[in-house]
Amino acid sequence: IISQNVDGLHLRSGVPPAQLSELHGNIYAEVCSACAKRYLRPFNVTDKSSFRHHTTGRTCALKKCAGAELRDTIVYFGERLDDADL
Repeated sequence: IISQNVDGLHLRSGVPPAQLSELHGNIYAEVCSACAKRYLRPFNVTDKSSFRHHTTGRTCALKKCAGAELRDTIVYFGERLDDADL
């Protein structure tokens, strides 16, 4: 499934992540800037992020990342889509 929606409803409906490409991101997902671990949250993670400033104010829980910043997955107008989603 290829989706332009950012509301995360495809995942919540039970679509397996491997079968979903969220082209514009997901407001409930954030990713570690060091290891790319993906965190799905029950809340909107974009309250502190904006165009070209994607940090969410939270850090990765893995020790190897030493507190690396988490980033939202949203693609704002004028930003490139993630090659992995294409």
